[in-house]
Amino acid sequence: MSCLAGVGGRVKSITTTVQRAPELLMIDGCPLECGANTLRLAGITEFRHLKLHELGVRKHETEITSETVQSLAESAVAFLNEANAVSP
Repeated sequence: MSCLAGVGGRVKSITTTVQRAPELLMIDGCPLECGANTLRLAGITEFRHLKLHELGVRKHETEITSETVQSLAESAVAFLNEANAVSP
């Protein structure tokens, strides 16, 4: 896990750490996809992109309960497993 604000702020040590990561998972909470856009603007284009709005979670509308968090965690694991099964 790293600091997305540091990537957006072009903090060299943080950006370098993110660029060197063997795998990245960007989790965006709404359709604006600010997280993915921040990575792209920093020149980081290789990442897995989990979009919570596609899982039915809507900012300011979805109640965050332990069940919601558990469901999202399970969805993230399945998403990564599917992506890794497809990748060489």
